Amino acid sequence: MRVESHDRFSAVAEFDPVTGRLDEFSRASGAAADRVAPQGHYSRLAGTLVVFYRLGASLWIRIGVASRNLDDAGVEIRWKRSRGHSTLDLIDNGVLVAEAEYQPGPGGGDADPTPFAESEDWDFGLFVNAVLGSEGRRARIYGGAGGYAE
Repeated sequence: MRVESHDRFSAVAEFDPVTGRLDEFSRASGAAADRVAPQGHYSRLAGTLVVFYRLGASLWIRIGVASRNLDDAGVEIRWKRSRGHSTLDLIDNGVLVAEAEYQPGPGGGDADPTPFAESEDWDFGLFVNAVLGSEGRRARIYGGAGGYAE
């Protein structure tokens, strides 16, 4: 499946949700996969690969080697920011199965002059948390033919 980098506009990738393999390429390469609607986004949070994607009717997340269907009972994401760093936790039935602790990107916040920029544009964990916290966004994201809606 095709996933796009959350951090770099020029980077896209082919992602295998079974193996976790991610093969990055440049959007400028003209590869056929670049003309396919994305089914998710990815980021490396302090070296940990995180992929947030739709597989069938469900949203999934992969943090490192742990992958979970976010529609399954007992599976949850916890995001927090403390002292300049963020943490994204994957919880399954009360057990921490994966964690990414990272420094969010330098943009965002009140001092950022970028028009229409949101804090989640600079923090992938916050983006995932915001989508999961909104039923409308959760239902729409990565679901459109020929594109995606947030």
